[in-house]
Amino acid sequence: MSPSDPSGSAGPSGPANIPGGIVVTQANIDAEVLARSRRELVVVLVWSPHSESSVYLGHALAEIAEIDGGAWTFATVNLAADRRAARMFGVQGVPTVVAVAAEDPVSNFSGPRPPDQLRAWIDSVIRSTAATFGGQRPAGDR
Repeated sequence: MSPSDPSGSAGPSGPANIPGGIVVTQANIDAEVLARSRRELVVVLVWSPHSESSVYLGHALAEIAEIDGGAWTFATVNLAADRRAARMFGVQGVPTVVAVAAEDPVSNFSGPRPPDQLRAWIDSVIRSTAATFGGQRPAGDR
């Protein structure tokens, strides 16, 4: 589905306009974010289908996650669909990205970022959590 699709309909890969990733709700946040973060880095995008920068960021993060081939998990929380789950991340606005490792938020940012800054942020978070997950290295370091 194209980021400019105004229909807001859900596709086979998740909520409207966001490709791939795990769709996080209040019902599955413990299993999909907290428990998973004990085993691997989880990067959560809190987004809204009404925010073009959220949709852009979702596509960019999904692409980086695919390139990284499972080095970390991409997850999304749709603020419009589940405000309680979004509040669990202390979100003030969308888009907000939170990296979670060992059940703790380890880094976050709000607002759009170009792909090169996203890549640098992901690599930095992977480096800072490497000991937690047995020495993962950023894609650029492999």
